[in-house]
Amino acid sequence: MNNFRLLYNFFALLIPLLIIIIPAQTFAWQARVVEVQDGDIITVEPINGGKHVKIRLYGIDCPQKNQPYGSIAKNYVTHLTLDKIVKIEEKDKDQYDRTVAIITLANGYVLQELLLEDGLAWVYPTYCKDCKSWMALQAEAMTAKAGLWKDIDPSPPWMWRKNK
Repeated sequence: MNNFRLLYNFFALLIPLLIIIIPAQTFAWQARVVEVQDGDIITVEPINGGKHVKIRLYGIDCPQKNQPYGSIAKNYVTHLTLDKIVKIEEKDKDQYDRTVAIITLANGYVLQELLLEDGLAWVYPTYCKDCKSWMALQAEAMTAKAGLWKDIDPSPPWMWRKNK
């Protein structure tokens, strides 16, 4: 009986601890991309069924449709994701009730990192917490004058939206 009580107490402490320790990204799910609205907003259909989910890419901001490189970013994301299965790692919900997530492609690449490497997005400092590695990717793209960094003074989308 003592062993049972000891085992019970062990699991009673372990389960809540695991819930606290296991990071949210461990609870990822897969979906097929059914629409690309722009460089940082996609719509997915869960592979296990259910309604479509609009996803805002976590931590980055791509140029707007009417902004320089906006259509290039959209086409890039369309080429990489449309009708393909991706992994969704939910991080948050935004003010428009969209799921904010990290998107991993079937080949293991993270969509946000590819956009940053190719100069088609900015790290969104207001919303990207602990994104030092992504800032380094952005700095490398700037140095290489990749994508939008070819322009003399590219305007971040959050400033571009504010000025419009």
